[in-house]
Amino acid sequence: MQIVPDNWLAGVFGRKVFRVILEDTDGDLKPLDTVFPDHRAPGENGAFYYTKIPTDRVAPVQTLASCGFYVVDVNVTLSCESSSAATPLKTARSFEIRAAIGTDFDQAISIAGSCFRFSRFHLDPAIPVSLANRIKEEWIRSYSRKTRGDELWVALQDGKVVGFLAEIRSAQNNKRIRIIDLIGVDPHFQKRGVGRSLVKFFVNDKSQCDLFQVGTQIANVASLRLYESLGFSATTSQYVLHNT
Repeated sequence: MQIVPDNWLAGVFGRKVFRVILEDTDGDLKPLDTVFPDHRAPGENGAFYYTKIPTDRVAPVQTLASCGFYVVDVNVTLSCESSSAATPLKTARSFEIRAAIGTDFDQAISIAGSCFRFSRFHLDPAIPVSLANRIKEEWIRSYSRKTRGDELWVALQDGKVVGFLAEIRSAQNNKRIRIIDLIGVDPHFQKRGVGRSLVKFFVNDKSQCDLFQVGTQIANVASLRLYESLGFSATTSQYVLHNT
């Protein structure tokens, strides 16, 4: 087991944040009962801890629960081969979509601070909504600063940003992967096809890509239905646990 600092998240929380990483979830879990309390003993009692465990590994969840961890989310990763993505661009309502420029970033940051309900931070009753919103704002602000991700796409109506899609590009097992890192829609424009238009635009560009990938919460049924309707299917799932 490793307990590693998450300095970015700590900067938003205003206190120390650590990620617990279990390298071998099939191994002997008894050391968790002593390693974690020992880590907190020197003075990390005010810290925030989190971890992610595959959903077919229940024993680590039980052991971490005995250390004060609790499940806040089940994260689902969905994938779609670029060759099989169904991507007709015509939608009932059209939006201009392009890479963010200038003040687009500020508008996207504002949306990020008001549109989420199902993130692991919003679902955790121990985290104030104001802090959960600020985490998402800083997430998109990092795109404006070019410290995270590869591109921020925005949907506009009448020149106003009404939604965004943050992209990360990666590679694994000789496959070029384009990842939807975060997607958000202005609360006043939700259920108008903005999110669907952004995802369709995203998967329509199959250049230099073998696989599209996205993660969402099992509680976000509307999001799951959207991705499945566009050719994505679930590939992995993880319990997300917090300890505050």
